[in-house]
Amino acid sequence: MSETDNLKVWDALHRLIERVDLGMRMELIAHLLPPLDAPPEILDAFYSIYDQYKDDQTIRDESTSEKFSGPGAGFPHRKIEVRDFIHMHWARWLKLKQKLKSPDKNASPAMWETYRAAVAREIERSRSKKRQ
Repeated sequence: MSETDNLKVWDALHRLIERVDLGMRMELIAHLLPPLDAPPEILDAFYSIYDQYKDDQTIRDESTSEKFSGPGAGFPHRKIEVRDFIHMHWARWLKLKQKLKSPDKNASPAMWETYRAAVAREIERSRSKKRQ
């Protein structure tokens, strides 16, 4: 689905992501990996998800629901903020693993802040290239 160039599908996905609970929202986002060379309108739709959730401090906390245990979006972190998850996901999409190591499950808030800032810079660099 993340490879479709049908904007109606992307619009429906945006509406779905807004309606579902936290765990499902993260799962849906985790599976979105459009090709880096996708048409600009598709990349814009993908980036708009980042824009919407890049500052979301909602915490996915394993202790609050058994639905969060085991492999899933945000795993292996017992607690992870949506904004941290989003930045990890976009870093994976941009293939930044060699350049930026994501914080481990014991990372401090300051480590996450530094990581998010570094990923955000790479996202903006990627967006700028696509506009040219």
